[in-house]
This record gives sequence, structure tokens and C-alpha cells, in this order.
Amino acid sequence: MVKNFVFFSLLSLVLILPACKKATNESTLSNKNVTLSNATDAFSFSGNDFVKESGHVDYTWKCTKTNVQVSSSVLKTGGDGTVIIKDPSGTSVLNKKISEMPASSVFTNVMAGDWEIQITFNSYDGKQTLTLQGY
Repeated sequence: MVKNFVFFSLLSLVLILPACKKATNESTLSNKNVTLSNATDAFSFSGNDFVKESGHVDYTWKCTKTNVQVSSSVLKTGGDGTVIIKDPSGTSVLNKKISEMPASSVFTNVMAGDWEIQITFNSYDGKQTLTLQGY
């Protein structure tokens, strides 16, 4: 009886844990000139003086609103990278090369919850600013 209880308890953990979403705040960037603010409904990433930067940053951002404005400022002198923003369902709402990022985008009637923000740099030279604001 005890063995059955232990077995089913462990089985429950194995089945439930993958469904729990882990918050990520990860960076493999060598550049330390990065400023980050990751508050509910307001996210800001700013990287300055990148020189041949290769790596990525992955963040989970909590948005409780149903509209999101994304703003970007890019001063690129070499290399490139990508910005991917996913809503709480895992759907990419934005997937662009850094060099193709619009100055501003608005997404309306979106899902509240944990959003994923991924920025990847490939031999990137320059500056990059990205902000997300829920409203």
C-alpha cells in the first residue's frame, strides 16, 4: 500500500511538473552594458556599445493588460540578430531581424499572462533598445 502511494505520488509529480511554466531570465551576453527593467506590464531592455556580440537573452514578462505596445530603437553598425516575442499561448506575435524591427508596434486584444521575450545577437555591433508596455 505504501509502495503504491509513493509510486502514484511520484507519477503525479512527473506529469504535473512539465505543465508548470518556469520563469526565465537568462543571458549569455558577454557585454555588461545592459540595463533591464522587468516589471509587471512594463519591460525594458537596453544594450549599449555591443562589439561583435554573440549570444542571447531570454526573459519571461508578466502582462496583465489586453493591449501591448512594443517599441524598439536600433543603432546597428555590424552583424545582426533576432527579436522574438511570444504571447502566453506560445504564439509568436513578433519575429524580426533586429535590422528590420519597427520603431513601434501595437498588439490589441491579446492574452494576459507570461510572455516570452528572446533577443539573439550574431556578431552584433551597436545599440539595441526594446520596450514592451501593457495597457
